Amino acid sequence: MRTFNTPSTRALLLRVLALIPILVLVAVSCNKNQQPQTVAVTGVSLDKQELTLPKGQTAQLTATVLPQNATNKAFTFSSDNPEIARVDSQGLVTAAGEGNTTIRVKTGDGGFTASCALTVVPNEIVVQGVTVEPATLELKEGESATLKASVLPAEAGQGVEWASQNPEIATVNAEGLVRAVKEGSTRIYARSVASKDKQAVCEVTVAQNAALKGISFDVSYFELEEGQSRTLNVIFDPDYAANKKVSWATSNAAVATVEDGLVKAVKEGEATITATSEEGGFQASCQVKVVKTAGLRIYSVYSSWLIYLNGAPDPASGTYEIDGHTYVQGYAVCSQGNTLYSVEIYSQNHTYLCINREPKWELTDYTGIYFGVQSFAANNGTVALVFTPSGESMPKLLRVRPDGSMDVTAIIGSASWIVFPQVGVAPDGSIYVVADIEDSFGDYHLAQYVLGPASTTLSETLFTDGYTEVFPSIDISEEGDVYCAYYSRDIDGLYGVQVLKNGEPSAVFVPQKVEVPDHNAIQVRDGHVYTAVLDRINQKIYVNKDKALYLTVDFGSDCGLVDAASMAISSDGDVYLSMIRYEDPNLGNVGLVYKNDQILYIGSDSGLRSFCVVE
Repeated sequence: MRTFNTPSTRALLLRVLALIPILVLVAVSCNKNQQPQTVAVTGVSLDKQELTLPKGQTAQLTATVLPQNATNKAFTFSSDNPEIARVDSQGLVTAAGEGNTTIRVKTGDGGFTASCALTVVPNEIVVQGVTVEPATLELKEGESATLKASVLPAEAGQGVEWASQNPEIATVNAEGLVRAVKEGSTRIYARSVASKDKQAVCEVTVAQNAALKGISFDVSYFELEEGQSRTLNVIFDPDYAANKKVSWATSNAAVATVEDGLVKAVKEGEATITATSEEGGFQASCQVKVVKTAGLRIYSVYSSWLIYLNGAPDPASGTYEIDGHTYVQGYAVCSQGNTLYSVEIYSQNHTYLCINREPKWELTDYTGIYFGVQSFAANNGTVALVFTPSGESMPKLLRVRPDGSMDVTAIIGSASWIVFPQVGVAPDGSIYVVADIEDSFGDYHLAQYVLGPASTTLSETLFTDGYTEVFPSIDISEEGDVYCAYYSRDIDGLYGVQVLKNGEPSAVFVPQKVEVPDHNAIQVRDGHVYTAVLDRINQKIYVNKDKALYLTVDFGSDCGLVDAASMAISSDGDVYLSMIRYEDPNLGNVGLVYKNDQILYIGSDSGLRSFCVVE
């Protein structure tokens, strides 16, 4: 049997035993080198920096310690004001009371912090719906009733806002007061302020109220010759009033009498005609002036193509017959002194220039002239008429000389487009036209065209660059000075009327400025220059005499000056204005003639097309 008990074996064993302590020391040293190192915290963050919570509700905040391999990731939460909000060790925030506080997190290693600004708001109860009482409502015009709105549930905010589907039928104010305006049906809405998708409806029906509210006349002043008569028309408010009985009275029966609205002029003087309603005792009054002989005559042409004299159809219509043709309708009027010029249509489409209503010169060769007369003037027997023929876009100038010879000239010049052309005739027979034009480059100008007495071509002058509508007007003095009024815009965006005299800025001063330009008018009379400025925003017309305000007309509704010859000044200094009052689209427009600041005539149909005064 083999044995290790030999000298060599024993020596080897002793060497091995001697190495064991050394190996143990090496192993211990290696174990010390392999122990993990500590990673320090560098910061902390929260997933929300701002938070709003309703009172009583909770929200979770999540903290992140950096770096991700930090050795000690411990942190703590705290609230600056626990009465506003509390936070537990895991970041669950509970809103306790209304107000503001800050939720903070702090690391155990290094004391790093992060924060979230917290706002606690009232915990509003969710709106479930809205009700309105009553759900249906019937009223008569002028009546009112109050609706009551409730928000459900009762604990929810009760704030509501009101609206009418059609305020022309019925209106509603912030307190739910409904006022009936006119016959019809509409809806009144109540909507929750807190929850705008929750609303309720009241169905409102408005019935006519036939009770009389007031009366008025269609005019406030008129003149009659001795022996003449005129019927006054009562306007009832509403026009379907059940009781339309009125009684009539005159302040001076020796001057004018009245019976059932028919006023008869007795003798020279003035009287007041009054109508009193049986229901309500409402009154309307009108001044009548009786004169011995015919004085100033006012001619106008309405949309019906009838020529009116002093507010009534002119009895001279149909008096004349020429070449077998009889009168059909009138189209335009103008005057010089005591001479009336008119464009009238006779049977078989024959068009005549008439003097004092008598057909004088036939214009039939100029087919379609009566479809587009835009301006009309006369002086010393020379007549000028600007018209746009049917089917054409550019206007033309028709000149009729005292001997009846006539010619037509196209108004073109630099213009590719012309609007608002206005014409005047000088004492020597020269004709002047002013207009807005657009040239071929798209620029706008105030342009003047002149046709000399012996000339057959127009000369053109461009006075100023402008915007689209300068609404020019023109008049020529007895001395032959040409005055042109037009709108210009200042640096503040307002529009003022400028006046040119013979193409140069004049000494005439127009002080008023308006926000929106519209038709103006100019008239030269007895050495004075009168201008009329329309202010549609404030519903006024300012008439200036030279440099001073002469008259203010408050028309109190949406009106505009007739675009041609809208002002005339009498020898007595009275101002006559022709206007159009714009009504509901279903009713059309109404033509008005003012004497100074009073309505003299109201047209019987939907518009006023032409106007002049003859003395």
